Amino acid sequence: MKPVSFILVKILALTLAGSTPTRSHALMTESFGPSLLERTFQVVAPTGHDTKVRPRNRRRLDSAVPHAHLVTRSLASGVDHATTFAKETFNLTDSDYYMSSSVESDFGMTHVYLNQLVHGFPVQNGVMNINALLILARSLGYNVTDTAHVIAEPTRQLDTDFPAFTITSDDLGLSIDYEIQVTPSFLITDAEGLEAGYAVQFRDATLWLEAFVALASAEVTSLVHWSADATYRVFPLGTVSEIEGPRQLVIDPEDKQASPEGWVGHLGTTSGNNVHAQENWTGRPAWKANYRPHVTNAATGFDFPLDMSIANGAAAVDSKVHIDATITNLFCWCNWAHDLFYHYGFTEAAGNFQDRNFGRGGDENDAVVAFAQTGSGRNSAVFVTPPDGRQPVMRMYLWDRSMPVRDGALTSDIIIHEYTHGVSTRLTGGRKNVGCLGWDEAAAMSEGWGDFFALILHLNETATRTTAVAIGAYVTPGGHGLRPYPYTTNLAVNPATYADVYRPNTPFQGSHENGMIWAATLFEVYWNLVDKLGFDPDWTSARTNRGNTLAALLVITGMKLQPCYPNFVQARDAILQADAVITHGEHRCEIWQGFAKRGLGWQAQAVKRSKRTADFTLPPECV
Repeated sequence: MKPVSFILVKILALTLAGSTPTRSHALMTESFGPSLLERTFQVVAPTGHDTKVRPRNRRRLDSAVPHAHLVTRSLASGVDHATTFAKETFNLTDSDYYMSSSVESDFGMTHVYLNQLVHGFPVQNGVMNINALLILARSLGYNVTDTAHVIAEPTRQLDTDFPAFTITSDDLGLSIDYEIQVTPSFLITDAEGLEAGYAVQFRDATLWLEAFVALASAEVTSLVHWSADATYRVFPLGTVSEIEGPRQLVIDPEDKQASPEGWVGHLGTTSGNNVHAQENWTGRPAWKANYRPHVTNAATGFDFPLDMSIANGAAAVDSKVHIDATITNLFCWCNWAHDLFYHYGFTEAAGNFQDRNFGRGGDENDAVVAFAQTGSGRNSAVFVTPPDGRQPVMRMYLWDRSMPVRDGALTSDIIIHEYTHGVSTRLTGGRKNVGCLGWDEAAAMSEGWGDFFALILHLNETATRTTAVAIGAYVTPGGHGLRPYPYTTNLAVNPATYADVYRPNTPFQGSHENGMIWAATLFEVYWNLVDKLGFDPDWTSARTNRGNTLAALLVITGMKLQPCYPNFVQARDAILQADAVITHGEHRCEIWQGFAKRGLGWQAQAVKRSKRTADFTLPPECV
């Protein structure tokens, strides 16, 4: 037998030399590029050496991957407790794993993500997450100081000199850095035409100003506050598209906690710290030089005309007429999604999408690149999610399934669906592992989470559980939108249950169709909580005593708690675990009732793709 010099090990997805894995989601069709069964690694070994991988302890490796665990901890480091738990429980050594990421979450939880190593090589699907829960001792004490000494009036004005672009107050003992840019410029004046001078941009953590200093008088003749009163004419929160109502002028919608620099960058275009939105008529990946609307008048902001008779035109060329309005709507909704998810735990440390992270954790330089009117296809939408620190890409397309042609960037349910792909991908398995939702029930739930948030973020206090709501109704004819059934808790209208998942000879063969089953199940849980606790119209509150905000919080927290490659049952358990941590299980029976109604009851099982057991019963304490 000839000596073996190398072997080819095929696993899961195509790997290119030097590339980083990404997760791509399409609204209607899976568009992962090469087949998921074509990934090839070359392992080189000296001639005559056996290259077969033989784990030292096969039981240990099998039992460790992939699972999620909840452990309790004291005030010591949650990371230390989690790694110690993994070592002791599975008899691991430092050479068996590496920590890909960790994040301190709300409610005293630390999420630690460990990746398995074999002979120094990472196991692509060997991801374990340990969730450490802080238990406070009764003797815990703290001390505070008198707040009167914290905030004090300065005894004199700040120094006016700013060498090295730093302003210092000796009285306060502070050193505060400001970014200052000075550019020769002209200003149009009513009286004298053009006035020569300098445009001075002044920026700190919370403020961004542009002043014009006249050359002749050395006086400030114009001052624009980039961060204040930004205006956008878009479909507002609660309005999906023109079907629900007209666009409105939205003033200063930025959330200062989630977006301390606001949404718009210093150039006054649809490009900022969270999102870079522009046209993509060529369909190519380049984006920086692509067209985007520009604000020339601070008083009017991003207020562009949109003639829906043209927007709904029969030809693709018509869509370019309203590109300013389209990009503005896309930009606004992506930023809204960023700010809303921030309050539910998708922060910098958890791997959210921002160019600057303000020292709050995570990797930077990964704001969403959002394309409108992508010219490389039709009738779809795609979100590609790389690991934290690399820019995700959202592609919105035109739709010609019916005439007239519709613009996908003018319907916010599709935008939210796609953005949620990025959220669930970064949170499941941690911000550095983006391959945990690639197939089977995990891929279906990825689609389901997108539908769920696209659905609930457009509901208000007048909505009812039996009202039928379709996802993608604006771009697809018929009453059910893009899914086999519209969303409602009425089983006569939407009868899908866990028993239908990937069932032969049914509409439920792909991830989108089966994702509808997961979203419909979450919708049951949502309405049970809303019926019990009521509705809060302020989605940014993330309140735990209102049904809609608690439901969103439980689903997002469940993503952090669930294992890599979760199935429906494991994701259900993660949501119940989230309720146990956040509310001490106060609403577990309402949650169980929602799951059981759609076949994920107490004794439901998910063994593998071809072996599932639906169950419609409740645990004894909820009967």
